[in-house]
Amino acid sequence: MSSVHTSSESATGSPPVKAGEVRLEVVVVPVSDVDRAKAFYKRLVKKKLKPVAKTATARKLLVKLTIMLRDNITAQEFDLRGRTVGNARGGIQA
Repeated sequence: MSSVHTSSESATGSPPVKAGEVRLEVVVVPVSDVDRAKAFYKRLVKKKLKPVAKTATARKLLVKLTIMLRDNITAQEFDLRGRTVGNARGGIQA
């Protein structure tokens, strides 16, 4: 699914970022169960400050995206693997 671009232009066709420039690229992360993602954030907000909860939620989605890209799977397949294999906490669903 991922590809390597060796030309002087990025995948979007725009020129490369020069020193001192900042470019923001947005990636849409498919969340197959939005209610579960919201519940995760709301649980954290009760225990942590909002910025910490936002960072933890973003990290969780980024880890999910990284695994999906690495294994070339969909969000549904990712969730299915989590239910059948379990996670680091011994199968407890977050």
